[in-house]
Amino acid sequence: VGGFLIGAFGTKKVSFGSVVGAVMITVGAVIFHVSTPRLILSAVDMCIVIWRHKENIKRLINGTEADFKPHRN
Repeated sequence: VGGFLIGAFGTKKVSFGSVVGAVMITVGAVIFHVSTPRLILSAVDMCIVIWRHKENIKRLINGTEADFKPHRN
């Protein structure tokens, strides 16, 4: 969650925060030596998140990804 928040609010890009969060889960799994099935699950999850965000990643690289604007009432 921390990786997502730092990534999203630091860049104002929710897609970037999502990818950072997914990567951080896998990194945390490695650091904390979780069981092999959980490590595999986190790595598969990370790959799915990156794959699902591939268009967003292209826009991030091109500098065309829209910023998020928190809704204010």
